[in-house]
Amino acid sequence: RNHDMSPKGSQAQEFLDQMNSSSTLWHKQTDNTSGEAIIKASLSTKKKYTQGGADDFLAFIEKELDPVIRKHYRTNDGKAGLMGASMGGLFTYYAFLKQSPLFDRFFIGSPGLQLPNSKLLDGLPELLRSTDFKDQRIFLSAGSEELINPFFETLAMNFLKMAQIFSQNPADGLSFEYRVYSGKTHTTVGPIARQEAAEFLFKP
Repeated sequence: RNHDMSPKGSQAQEFLDQMNSSSTLWHKQTDNTSGEAIIKASLSTKKKYTQGGADDFLAFIEKELDPVIRKHYRTNDGKAGLMGASMGGLFTYYAFLKQSPLFDRFFIGSPGLQLPNSKLLDGLPELLRSTDFKDQRIFLSAGSEELINPFFETLAMNFLKMAQIFSQNPADGLSFEYRVYSGKTHTTVGPIARQEAAEFLFKP
């Protein structure tokens, strides 16, 4: 789902190439078939990781998925919450940045913004200064270990920049909570972050 959850300009090509190489290496190390067959299979899917589908995916959720859910299931009449981590965290941040009319609660966990000096953060200060968010809430989090892991260097840089922008630009009608969980990695931070995010976002 990398393509669906990533906006244009959110992933460096070097990162996408690294992810494809890592996927190839993982298959070579774990599959029981012959090495030659694995290499051929990996090469045939080397473009698996792409970017740029976030606008289409958000439009699908807003215009197609949400009406079906509200028609067939018991929901309230208000806005919804969006919770995501890693690439899902990036997508959640993008939905907030676009001010999707569907959502007013956002859990942005370890957002996978893997492009140095990404322009996706440039418009955030002005959005915070100029918008009345009317009781929107954001919970931003990461694990301390991922912030010092060389593989996540760009993610860490953008995460800290994002946290700084939110912290330094308090906005009308927006409640913001920011956590870094000691000893947690990109994988292990999920359960506690989701629990505390839900408590903060959906409390009365």
